[in-house]
Amino acid sequence: MSGLKSRELKRLEKELSDVKTLAKDSSVSAETVGEDLTHWEGLILGPQGTPYEGGRFKLDIQVSSDYP
Repeated sequence: MSGLKSRELKRLEKELSDVKTLAKDSSVSAETVGEDLTHWEGLILGPQGTPYEGGRFKLDIQVSSDYP
């Protein structure tokens, strides 16, 4: 998995939970890739009324071993 300590992994779990809570009311979401807490896939939906409207912007988020 990763070289992260238990404390850092718990923090990542909390941050992912926070993102999922915010995602209910926003155009931003994130999920882990498989069960690896250090590898996330994010998605940002383009805001209405902007040139980005209708856009789906995928992010590949990889947390380094020196996190945070």
